[in-house]
Amino acid sequence: MNIRMIASDIDGTLIPYGRPLTDGTKQAVADCWRVGIPVVLCTGRWFGGVSSAAAAFSLPDSAPVICCSGGMIARVSGETLFTFPIPRDQARLAYELARDIGLLFLGFADRMLYVGEFGENLGKVIDYSCHFGKVRREVHLTPEEFGRLPLDDLLKFEVYSRDAGALERYHALLEQTDLNICRCGASIEISARGMGKGAALKRLAESMGIDPADIMAFGDSGNDVDLLRSVGWPVAVGNAAEELKAVARVIAPDAAEDGVARTLRKYVLGE
Repeated sequence: MNIRMIASDIDGTLIPYGRPLTDGTKQAVADCWRVGIPVVLCTGRWFGGVSSAAAAFSLPDSAPVICCSGGMIARVSGETLFTFPIPRDQARLAYELARDIGLLFLGFADRMLYVGEFGENLGKVIDYSCHFGKVRREVHLTPEEFGRLPLDDLLKFEVYSRDAGALERYHALLEQTDLNICRCGASIEISARGMGKGAALKRLAESMGIDPADIMAFGDSGNDVDLLRSVGWPVAVGNAAEELKAVARVIAPDAAEDGVARTLRKYVLGE
């Protein structure tokens, strides 16, 4: 086995939901770096949230991270390597559909989070700190203000609703576009055509001279499917969605049981 890179989702994979990062997982990641195998965080989080996770893992400033579900590749230091914005006309269409249906709409830019509160979500105060980190600039907009944005720098959208029917209507309308869409529970993630965590990881690997066949990737949810499909060693943690387990080569223990760490020690670190 010649694994040259590790790529992993954060929430529900490296860090269990509702629990802190464990010392075992932190040490396993550090040991990979020690033997020359980079560990790339691949997440739906905005860069501010990735920065806080990178600090928790004590990643070097030069470490690459994939955020906004593949919309951006940057270094922990803050240097932007690649961005993959959604075309302006498609961004505006996604916004207008969310407005008309009445969905909570988040627009992720390079260092900015736009929050559009429509319909049932109008005027709500929502805590995004665990998802986006403390280092962020967040702007809440009325529908009219949101509509005046140029919408030419957005890397990912997310829409939320407690109304499953509303999400289904939105999803069906987006399927008629060229956008990349992914349903994740009570939300839908939207990115540029052909993009996602997997596409971004391939771009990063190419720039580093690494064959995707030599990468091991970990995930737990629907937005990790393309990530796992893009590598030679796809791993789903035990608490992962069934659709993810179906494409995995290895099923690891649950995230709460240090599944990533235990798999790294068995297959990568040779312990």
